[in-house]
Amino acid sequence: MTLVRALWSFVLLSAVSVAGCGSSDPCASGAGPVVSQTLDLSNLTGFDFQVGGEVVAVLGTTQRVVVRSQQNVIDQLNQDVINGIWEIGFAECVRNVSELRVEITATELDTVELSGAGTIEAETQARTMDTILSGAGTVTLTGQSVSQQVTLSGSGTVEAFGLTTDETTVLLSGQGTVNVQADAQLDVDLSGAGAVFYQGDPQVNESITGVGTIDSAN
Repeated sequence: MTLVRALWSFVLLSAVSVAGCGSSDPCASGAGPVVSQTLDLSNLTGFDFQVGGEVVAVLGTTQRVVVRSQQNVIDQLNQDVINGIWEIGFAECVRNVSELRVEITATELDTVELSGAGTIEAETQARTMDTILSGAGTVTLTGQSVSQQVTLSGSGTVEAFGLTTDETTVLLSGQGTVNVQADAQLDVDLSGAGAVFYQGDPQVNESITGVGTIDSAN
């Protein structure tokens, strides 16, 4: 075999290898127009948004869940509710999603988690509220709760000035900003890099071992 033929053989084998890798991609791609579909889920009291997109949750007398996306994307959504928590993720790998919006009407809501990359807007009237941001994005809360705990280990913002509470606990080990309201007591453990701003006139108990600040926003 001449040197030229050997080089051409190498190029052709390389091209076939690259094509093979592309064709064996296990991820599905979003396809088709954006549609809305109502999901029939078990009763939920919270959710974990594990993918990218947007969730809007409000309170109502009857539970209702509507998803807006491409049909083959909706078909891949997990619909299991475990111990009251809906894990909003895909059963299989999905990419190139043009839009994903989840609209939830819940009879009660006490747990909100963002472990993907996106935005959450949630309304609650709860005795205790647990908010977790372990992904990247923004969580906005409104309503009332006797107490709440905010855990930020990811990167982003928890905007909860609109959630009135008596007592609030903030655990910030990631990077970001937490805005909360508390009337009686505010406990803050800040071991990451970020800022905690509060409204109200609570007793503030703080532990700062990272790089961050705690300031009044009144």
